[in-house]
Order: sequence, then C-alpha cells, then structure tokens
Amino acid sequence: RSKATVSVLYCLKMFASRLLLLCAPLIAATHDSPDDSAPVNNGHGCTERHAAAGTIDYPAGPGDYENNEDVCFVIKCNKQLMLVWELVDVETDFDFISLNGVWYNGKTATTMPNMFIGDLEIRFTSDPMTTRKGFTVRWSCADGPATTN
Repeated sequence: RSKATVSVLYCLKMFASRLLLLCAPLIAATHDSPDDSAPVNNGHGCTERHAAAGTIDYPAGPGDYENNEDVCFVIKCNKQLMLVWELVDVETDFDFISLNGVWYNGKTATTMPNMFIGDLEIRFTSDPMTTRKGFTVRWSCADGPATTN
C-alpha cells in the first residue's frame, strides 16, 4: 500500500469512529433488563456484558477476523475493572482496538492498560485487507457488574 492510501484509510477510519461517538447519544437505547451474563445490544451498536467476570473472544471460534470489521463491546462495571489480554493479534498500523476511545494497534498493543474504573467500551475495526487472529480478553469486575435501570 502506498503511504497516501494508508493515510486516507487511517483518516477515514478515525473520522468514522469519531462520528459514531458523537452521534451515539442521539440514538435512543432500549433493551430489557439483562440477566447477569447474557450479552445485550445497547442500541448503539455495542454488545453489553453485565457479568462480574467473563471473556471476550473475537472472533468467536477458529479462524481470523474479517476485513472491514467494526464491532463494539461494553463491559458494565460499578467500580474497578481488571483486564487480562490473553491474545492480541491485529494488523499493525491498519487494524485497531479502542479502549474508551483510545486507539491501539499491533505495535502499541503492549501498552494497553489493564485496569479501568467503571464501564469500558472495547471497539475493534479492521481495514479492507489482511486479517489476523484477533483478540481475547478476560475481565473481572471488583464490585460486581453494573445494574441496569
């Protein structure tokens, strides 16, 4: 890929993610109260996890993630949220994992934080070329999952 193509793809990806973050509050989220472990789509394109502990394996099952992915998970937690990254295999400089809006790629994955206070949004995006294994992260919420109203 040329540097110009890489720059354009990166700018488009960043613009799209920022636009989604700006527009998300305008979209009404409706869902029934989940049980303590079932994932729920929150109406913003994110799958919520309400369990006190769990694992996100992306993609689920064997094989690599697809091109042009844009997936989102929200872990709901009242207090301290601890993460253990068991696998991070994403294309360097082209595919990204965002943690509450801070973007990481294959180069910067080793600098991803492992502790948060409160809810955490994990978003994954991939470009139109080259795929990898994805990621696996285990979490535990020190004070139990956040409840929904």
